[in-house]
Amino acid sequence: MVSWMTMWQIITPHSEKTFWQMMAQCGRNGGLVLGPVAFAGLSLLVRQGREVSPISMMSWSMIGLVVLAAVELTGASLFYPTILSQSDEGVAEEASPEAEGDCLELAPEQLPSASREGILKYMIAYSYERPFTISAIEVATMMLLEVSYGWSAELCGASFMVVGGVSLTLTAFSSLLISRKWMPESHVFVSSSAAALLGTLLLFDWKFFGAGTLLFADAIIYGASSVSNGVAQGLATRAAMQGTAWGIETYRIHNLVGVSTSRFIGPAVARFMIDFGGRNTYAAVQMLMCFLGTCTVYKTVCLVWAGKSQVLSKLQAC
Repeated sequence: MVSWMTMWQIITPHSEKTFWQMMAQCGRNGGLVLGPVAFAGLSLLVRQGREVSPISMMSWSMIGLVVLAAVELTGASLFYPTILSQSDEGVAEEASPEAEGDCLELAPEQLPSASREGILKYMIAYSYERPFTISAIEVATMMLLEVSYGWSAELCGASFMVVGGVSLTLTAFSSLLISRKWMPESHVFVSSSAAALLGTLLLFDWKFFGAGTLLFADAIIYGASSVSNGVAQGLATRAAMQGTAWGIETYRIHNLVGVSTSRFIGPAVARFMIDFGGRNTYAAVQMLMCFLGTCTVYKTVCLVWAGKSQVLSKLQAC
């Protein structure tokens, strides 16, 4: 995975990295929508009206996943070049200060080394914060709908198609805003993170609201988190400095460790909080994690804003 993403970093122009990271988030959200449908089709094909062990059904799902991954890797091996004429950092699309002064904001690759290093550090920390929120939602929502509201397992699984659909829509719309330069990446980043934080208020048990409020909160948090994840990875890959201790390899390794660790811990913590503390305790933990994530995002965009201010000051002094 690290080598694959490193190659992607090298061959993708800086100006397109955030967009394609957002597209990757759209793909994940699309999987939430299509996954249950594909599983239902696979179940019908395999079971053929017979009773089949859930473990066996999960095994067939894993087989399908392996086949899909094999096709993707085969395609990547055919499309990726074996020889590059220029290194990524050598053609980083260096824009002139005058051009940057007219842009919505300064590009991460144009920032000073100290600022780029700071962005990478914050985004590595973000790799632990945001996946925890997402993985906890995936488990806690199923548990609350089944235990607190008496929903069937099938209906609980289908409900996440709604969450995935909303997330896909939000991420696609945000990608449009960024690609058309209607809104700076930093503003989309802060707005999505703040929306996720506000969405945690609906996770609390307000008594007079039902399961719809829980799903609405999940849609806001999950969708906003998908947007912020895409922008975060785009900023980090553009801020990476080839040939230094803060190259793309360093970020990808730390990012992979952070995501894997958080996705392992998040579901366990969510179930523990609901079992022993209730829904409000779980909501409080989610609010804390979203608050920490929002603080990290704000510190990151401050580095971007400070860089643009420095460039504008130099232009005015000339």
